[in-house]
Parts: sequence; C-alpha cells; structure tokens
Amino acid sequence: MKNLINILILTTILVFSCKNETSQTQEKETAQVEEEAPMELEVDFKFKTDKQDVFRVMMNNIEVDEIQKKNIHVFEDVIPTETTESMVMSFGPGNVSNNLIINLGAKEEKTIEIDYIMLTYGGQSQLVNASQLQDFFILNKFISQDEQGRLKTQTVDGRHNPTIIAKRKLIGQLVNPPKPAQ
Repeated sequence: MKNLINILILTTILVFSCKNETSQTQEKETAQVEEEAPMELEVDFKFKTDKQDVFRVMMNNIEVDEIQKKNIHVFEDVIPTETTESMVMSFGPGNVSNNLIINLGAKEEKTIEIDYIMLTYGGQSQLVNASQLQDFFILNKFISQDEQGRLKTQTVDGRHNPTIIAKRKLIGQLVNPPKPAQ
C-alpha cells in the first residue's frame, strides 16, 4: 500500500512538471515571434507643399531571381496644406534594393518643406530631417534647397522632373547594419 501511494505521488509530480515545462516553452516561442520585426522596407515621408501634384516613391531594380528584376512605384495625390502630411509606403517582404527614388511631382514648380523621411527595415530605422537631406539623398538639377531646408523645384531647359535619390549608404546601413563589437 505504501508503494502504491509513493507511485501515485511520483506520477502526479511528473505530470504537473511536464505541463509546466510545456507552457514555459510555448511562452518563449510566442515572445520570440513577437520580437521579430518584418523584413520589409517602409518609408514614412512627412512634408507639406504649396501646390497640388502627384508624388511617387519608387523602389527600382529589386531582384526577383538571377535574370529578373522588378520595380514598385507608389503614387499619391498631394494637396497644399498648412500642416504636414504623411505618406507611408511599405514595399512588402523581400522587396528591397539600393535604388530608392522620390519624385516630387512634375506638374508645376513648388516649394516643399520636409519634416522628415524615415526608412525602417527589420527593426532598424533611419530618420533623415531636412538639415540631413543632402547627407543621405542626392537632389537632382530640378531641386534647390534653401537655408531653412525648404526644397524649391524648378524648370530646367523646359523640363520639370524633381527627384531625390537615396544614397546607397542609407539603404545599406538598414539592410546590412554594422555588427556590434564583441
């Protein structure tokens, strides 16, 4: 009888300890899934403009496989506002390249005040404000930047195609962040 009671007690302890261990493992797995950031590029562009136009954010030359590449273009109608407007674009998982272009509309000359451009990829982010714009982007000949950081678009030789192009280092430090020193 004493052996039977010992066996029942031992079995009960084993059953409850196994259930507890399983729930702890499930909690750890759930926590790991929640911590992983999506591996997709998101661009948050906060600005205001004085003219109505269509802005485009383009991710070009995304490798599909060894012989194919694709482009993703996001268009947004913008209107003049007194407050800043935000364009948020997500290019989807795995759709990233070093060729990010923001077209500021070709209808007419305008002034654009950029609050910031923030790029996020896999938990890494880079915030670029107006004063840092030329450190991370190339302004083409249709854009000039004044002392206050405002962008003014201009017609050159009868053409108007204002674009800013992300420098390779901007995307590179998001996609391939430096490894911490050990």
